[in-house]
Amino acid sequence: MYCICSRAFAFTFSCLLIGSAHAEIFVPGQSVPGVRGDVFTWSEGSEHSRFAAWDSFVGFSGATSPGGIAPGTVVGPNASFDDDTTASDLRFDSFSTITSGGNAYGFNFAPGLPAFQPEFITDVTANVRSGTSGGDFTRVVAQWQTQGAELNYDSILLKTSEEPDGIAPALSVETERITLGGFGGELVSRVAVWDLGTSQELFELDFNAASNHVSLDRFRVDSLTQSVPFAAVTAIPEPSSIALLLFSCGLGLNRRRKAIA
Repeated sequence: MYCICSRAFAFTFSCLLIGSAHAEIFVPGQSVPGVRGDVFTWSEGSEHSRFAAWDSFVGFSGATSPGGIAPGTVVGPNASFDDDTTASDLRFDSFSTITSGGNAYGFNFAPGLPAFQPEFITDVTANVRSGTSGGDFTRVVAQWQTQGAELNYDSILLKTSEEPDGIAPALSVETERITLGGFGGELVSRVAVWDLGTSQELFELDFNAASNHVSLDRFRVDSLTQSVPFAAVTAIPEPSSIALLLFSCGLGLNRRRKAIA
């Protein structure tokens, strides 16, 4: 036997209701808010670029809605552009439910299994198809939209042939946060960027949830390979951070003046 608390039921019901909510996922040619510099220096469909996008987790083999995604299930994208016949894909390494809105929802029980098992926290591996033509420098841009709980942002690692244990993104920034109310938690959009001095056919991108009740709404990954290094992109400081910096600088200047006096 297994038990499920009423809060889990309420949260699941809330996710079923809000599963169709969407914020913006950015595409090549658009600027990304909160970022200094151009994340996308190319247009969608440019030579030596690729992308794959998941707006819904309904309609692939082995999945139903409402239904479930069993561990080890590989999910192809809803839309993609590649210069060969092989597209990027997602492999779910843990059990997820498919909500009526088409989201992949990781929660803390499965029928016939004990409740509150950590292996049911959403755990996903993206096989990111890139390429070696175009040069020796690759930019990979990944975007997530989640509802409810959030991803473990420290778990976002890109594995390369030189770094098989994975490397953290050079830039990871939140682009939107909306409070959903009730047990819905928050809708969070995030973008991560890697600038690599290498090019290869396939990268592996790992990410997982920080806790139970993460509803993966949308995911997209883009890449471009070119012959010169990419110009770095950085996060624009939050207004509160700028104010704190100016305040600290003011204190330092005031102390210096007193010391001189």
